[in-house]
Amino acid sequence: MRALSFVVLLLTAGCAWTPDSVAIVHQAVPVAMVPQAAGVSVTVVAVDSRNEREISHKKNGYGMRAADISAANDVIAEIRSGVAEILSGQGFGQGSNATIRIEVTRFYNMFDLGFWSATANAQITASLQVQGPEGRSLYGRVYSANHPLAGQVLMNATAAGTALQGAMAVLLQQIANDQQLTTALLQARPAPPPEPAVIEPVRRPARRPIS
Repeated sequence: MRALSFVVLLLTAGCAWTPDSVAIVHQAVPVAMVPQAAGVSVTVVAVDSRNEREISHKKNGYGMRAADISAANDVIAEIRSGVAEILSGQGFGQGSNATIRIEVTRFYNMFDLGFWSATANAQITASLQVQGPEGRSLYGRVYSANHPLAGQVLMNATAAGTALQGAMAVLLQQIANDQQLTTALLQARPAPPPEPAVIEPVRRPARRPIS
């Protein structure tokens, strides 16, 4: 089996020089309802700050870097959509009480060639900031999600996409499990409207009987 894997790596070396693409779609993350979340509305904004817009590179059977692998869809929008779904599942509404700005700085898979097969090492790094309606910073954190996929015979778009989809699931789960993020969002709850003033009735002096 190991010998066969090595032969396949060599036979597919020619395909390594052909650029390819793959769609990476986020998976739903199970969440629980958050008490009082219904009173807070949130806007989610995602920013692409990656240095490399490719999501991976093929390698030939000798471990040499080859053709680009790109995303067939907007992976930054996928992350934004995943975060918005998490908030909706927790009970937060859509609006301007708070703004979540998630900045993606790395979304990449690196193939590491072993003796008989390769490992797809996917990594996603993103910073998250929460701001209140007046621009006041409420919370900030950097998330880093890794997902290794061992035993890959073909270092191609399919393997890279599978590994990155797993890393995206890890990233979204980290965000869903972040209790400090939930606490920060609840701080953006708008103040209740003031109670109407109670107007005391005017007391008129009693009339004296006419004698």
